[in-house]
Amino acid sequence: MAFFNSKNNFIFIVLIICGLVLFKIFNGNNKEKKNNGDCYIENISTDVPTFDPHKITDNVSWRVAMDIYEGLVGYNQKGEIIMLGAENYNISDDGKIYTFFLRKNAKWSTGDPVTADDYVYSFQKALTPETLGDYFEQLLLIKNAESIKNGLQSPTSLGVEAVDDFTLKIELEHPCIEFIHYLTLWIAAPLCKQVVSQNENSWLANHRLIPTNGAYKIKEYIPNGHVLLVKNDFYWNAKNVKINNVKFLMIGDRSADINKFTTGGEHVTYFNLPGENKEFFENKYKSEYVSYDVLAQGKMSFNTRSEKFKDLKVRKALFMTIDRETLVNKVLKQGFVSYLPILECMNNGYFKDLLTENEEFNWIKLSFKDRVALAKDLIMQAGYDKDFPLTFTLAYPNSKNKKIFEFFQTTWNTVFDGLVKCNLLSEEWKIFLINQSNGKYEVCHSDWMADYNLASCFSMLYTTGNGCNFTNFSNPDVDKLYKESLLAKNNIDYLKKQKELARIIMNSYVSIPYCGNKFSRLVSNKIGGFEFVNNNLDRFSSRDLFFK
Repeated sequence: MAFFNSKNNFIFIVLIICGLVLFKIFNGNNKEKKNNGDCYIENISTDVPTFDPHKITDNVSWRVAMDIYEGLVGYNQKGEIIMLGAENYNISDDGKIYTFFLRKNAKWSTGDPVTADDYVYSFQKALTPETLGDYFEQLLLIKNAESIKNGLQSPTSLGVEAVDDFTLKIELEHPCIEFIHYLTLWIAAPLCKQVVSQNENSWLANHRLIPTNGAYKIKEYIPNGHVLLVKNDFYWNAKNVKINNVKFLMIGDRSADINKFTTGGEHVTYFNLPGENKEFFENKYKSEYVSYDVLAQGKMSFNTRSEKFKDLKVRKALFMTIDRETLVNKVLKQGFVSYLPILECMNNGYFKDLLTENEEFNWIKLSFKDRVALAKDLIMQAGYDKDFPLTFTLAYPNSKNKKIFEFFQTTWNTVFDGLVKCNLLSEEWKIFLINQSNGKYEVCHSDWMADYNLASCFSMLYTTGNGCNFTNFSNPDVDKLYKESLLAKNNIDYLKKQKELARIIMNSYVSIPYCGNKFSRLVSNKIGGFEFVNNNLDRFSSRDLFFK
């Protein structure tokens, strides 16, 4: 019979222990790799301004919301309306009543069902004067909404009714061909009544406890660091969500963003890659370099409440001296030149003829030298000279391409030959948004990405009191035409009204559109599920993605 002596026994025990340690280390490393491999990482450039769906107006908050919230309907990556919180809906013959049939298996991350009462509570809260949502304008079509917003009626009188736990009825003041698109906005998302109503001032304080009804919930939020999401096991379509963890980085520098991607630290970059380096990126990253058209416009806004910019002559002079062709074709080297308040490519280019049809814009035919001469004369007519120049500040977020703002500054400070002095102010995204919303600026960056593929998504920005009207412009004719367009019975009448109000906005020179945008970014070949060809709203959710 074989046996081990004491020395052999000791060696045998040591070998067993070493084997166990190595086994644990090997499996631990495999587990870590598995966890890392199951985390989709995307850069969103900066801290998240808000997790409150009623307050979302920016693309950073919007991107995170795509993963944690869900409304009745939404858009897929092809820009098509799809059913989300509702399984289906119908519209009454007179076009005024929408009835939605909610998914009975839709639940909050708390495990509680998402009911019609949650939607009723959310709509009422979004229109209550004390808690007014930033996109309230899109809800004013609902019966009694205007009176509620103005404090003349109780929120309970709003035309939104829970017929039963899973049937929601919305009654409008009048039919509107756009209304279903408005319901894709976050202001139309439900709020968990059970949680929010009991903690209205603190429900957002603990991010891990924020009730979500989307595919994910918040696991960790480190301000100016990252947001970590985990799969919401109570999500109605959880079985088809392939990625368990999502991490949003807050890298505010384009070079650092690209470096992070190159070293494998993220799967999708945020910053629009410079057009002048297109060939370099195509050659280096090949199929991981993607470029696609989006319904987005680069523009600056004048604060028309500022004494300096109440004078139309001043606004026109600054507007007409920006050489958009040089900015777009030689500085940005991507996108297309834009002059109009409604993006030129909307509705198959329906609005682009305004530039030549509008007699007020006849100066467009002048040489740049003659434009400058005319602009100088306007500035002097407004009361400025070299001893008393027009001095103002252009504010912009530090996450944006500084070259754009330097182009505006250099142009104005040069061509006016001492009549104008423009200073630049770079601010953190959160601070910039707060100051922009509160009107604490003279001229500001105000790029806009369409929320839906309709002209009014741009024209609404110039209606009185709109939460995203950063120009503070107010014109009763614009307001009247805007409302009439929503009452239109067909698309032809709708577009005619939109074109007429666009002409008024143009002639008021309250903003400076300069380009229509194209997005270029890096996307890892390890990730599937993206649709870029027709995704002109740049909408995608992590629920649609998967690791190849």
